[in-house]
Amino acid sequence: MADSSISSASEALLRPERWVSRDETLSRMVLPRASGIYAWYFDEVSPGVPTTGVHRVGDRVLLYAGISPKEPRRSDGK
Repeated sequence: MADSSISSASEALLRPERWVSRDETLSRMVLPRASGIYAWYFDEVSPGVPTTGVHRVGDRVLLYAGISPKEPRRSDGK
């Protein structure tokens, strides 16, 4: 991945243009169908979850970032 691609991907994760609520995600399954990287921000954090030094956007706290594979695994594990 070129440096500019990494930079734009990082920027998209650290400064999202669009927010999807938990209820919206669960009710309409708005999760992307394409592979890529993603971040989960929380506006309410469970007690005991450490948040010192984590990235924040306003009142939201970045607690998870991950990679979505190219295709979902099949039932046979491949």
